[in-house]
Amino acid sequence: MKMDFTLTRKTIEAEKQYASEKVQMHLRAEAMVLGAGRDNVDVLLSDCRVRITSVQAQPDRVTCQGEAVCQAAYRVDSQSGARAANASVPVSCAFDMKGVLSGMTAKVFSEDNEVNARYENGHMVFDVYLTLSAVASSLVPVQVITGIQNGEGIEAAYKDIKSVKLAAESEALAVLSQTVSLPAALDARYALMEWATISQLDHQKEPGGIRVSGNVLVETLISTGLTQKPVQLVKYRLPIDRFMEMPEWLTENVQLDASVLSVKTSVNQAVMGEDASLLMEAEIEITASALAEDEVNALTDAFSTGETRVLCDNKTIEICENISRITMNEPFRASVLLKDATKSVSEVCAVKTRASVGEVTTDGKKSQVSGVVNAQVVYVTADGEMMAENQDLPFEIEAACALDPNGRVRVSCVSPEGNALMSDRIEIKCMLLLTSDKRTNKAVSFSEGILEEGENKRKKGVMIVWPQRADTAWTIAKRYLTPVINVENAINANSSNQNPLVLWL
Repeated sequence: MKMDFTLTRKTIEAEKQYASEKVQMHLRAEAMVLGAGRDNVDVLLSDCRVRITSVQAQPDRVTCQGEAVCQAAYRVDSQSGARAANASVPVSCAFDMKGVLSGMTAKVFSEDNEVNARYENGHMVFDVYLTLSAVASSLVPVQVITGIQNGEGIEAAYKDIKSVKLAAESEALAVLSQTVSLPAALDARYALMEWATISQLDHQKEPGGIRVSGNVLVETLISTGLTQKPVQLVKYRLPIDRFMEMPEWLTENVQLDASVLSVKTSVNQAVMGEDASLLMEAEIEITASALAEDEVNALTDAFSTGETRVLCDNKTIEICENISRITMNEPFRASVLLKDATKSVSEVCAVKTRASVGEVTTDGKKSQVSGVVNAQVVYVTADGEMMAENQDLPFEIEAACALDPNGRVRVSCVSPEGNALMSDRIEIKCMLLLTSDKRTNKAVSFSEGILEEGENKRKKGVMIVWPQRADTAWTIAKRYLTPVINVENAINANSSNQNPLVLWL
C-alpha cells in the first residue's frame, strides 16, 4: 500500500576548499652598483617584499601574477658610508589543483620570503627564494529533509548540522603617511632602506560596517653624517583607522587580514642647524572576511512501523563546522656571535629579523612550532669600522592548543632590538607573533529522500530483548519495527540494566 506523505526540505550551503601544495621558486634580480670597480663591496642589510597583484581560478589550476621588490644597503670599502640598491623582478606561478573551476574564489599566499644579496661584476645580485601556496573555494548547495508531513507510522531521526562558510569578503586600501622630526645632532642625510610590519589589527562594529584599527611599524635605515654611527634605524608606528562598509548581519564574525603593498620614506635634510624631517608613506590592503553559519535539523534515518517498508537514501559529505584563528605572542632572545672576535662591538646601529616556520607538530592537545629567525645586524666596532652579521637563530613556540599542521601557520617578528652586552656578541630580542588558521571539517550523513520498498516483515507478540552495548532506543525500535516511544517506556520500566526488555509488538 503506497504511503501518502510529503517531505519538507531546506537548502544550506557547504564551503568546499581546495588547497595546493607549497611551491618554492628561485628568482634573480639585479641592480647596477656605480663606482664600485674592483673594490670590496660588503652587504649590510637586505630585504624582499612580495606583492601578489592578480589571482585567477581556471579549470584544474590557479594562476597568479605579482612582483618581488628587493632592496639592500651596502658599502664599497671599509671607510665609505652606506649606499642603497633596489631591484624588482616579476612573479608568475601556476598551481595544479584538480577540481577547481573558473570563477571560484582563489587566494595566493607568499610566505618565508628569503633574499640573499651579493656583489657581482658591477651589479648587486638578489637571489630571491619564495614559498607560495594557493587556496580556492566554492559554496556547494546541499538540500536536506527537515520534516515529514502526513507520515503516520513513520519513525524519523534528526540531527543538527552546522555549516560555517565564507559569506562575503570586502577589501579596502589604507594610505598612511606621517612626517616626524629627526634631531639635528643626528645629521640625517637620506633614507637607504625601509620596511613595514603590521603588528596589531582589530575592529569594532559600527552602523553600516566595521571600523578597523591598529598600527604599522615602519622601520627606516637612514644615512647620517656621524663617523661613530654612520647609519641609524628609525622606528615609527603609523596608526590605522579605516571604516569598511558591510551589512550589519555580516559583522558578527569577521576575520581580518592585511598586507603591506608599498612603503616609501624620504629625508628632508636640515638647513642652518634645524631638525631634519622624515616623511613616511605606507599603503596597506585590508581584507575583511565575514563568516556565516547555516544550521538545520536534518533527517538522518527513518523506518515504518506499518505494512509498507521505507528506506532512506543517505548521502555523506564533508562540511566545515568551524573556522577559527589562533594568535599568541612569545618573547624571543638569542645571541649573534661575531665571526671576527678581534672586532669588538662599540654600538649597534640596526637590527632586522625575519622568522621562517620549519615544522609544526601536534599531539591533539598541544602543538610545537619550530623554525629559525634570520637576524641581520649592522654595528660599529671599537675602531670605528661599520660591519654586519647575518645569522639564523633557532626558535620553538609551545602552543597550548592543537594547531593544524596542514593549515597556514605564520610567525612574524615584532620590534626587534639589539644590545652589545659583551664585546664578542650581540643580544637579539624581539616578540614572535604566531598566527594560525584552523578549519574543523566533519563527515556528515543525512537523508536525501525516502523510498518505499515492498512490505514490512514485522514480528508480533511479546518479545524479550537483551540490549547489546551499542544499542539505543532507536536501534532496537528499528530492528523490531516498533515505535521508539514503546522502547523508551520499556527502558524506563526496567529496574536494572541486567534485566531484559519486554516489548509488546
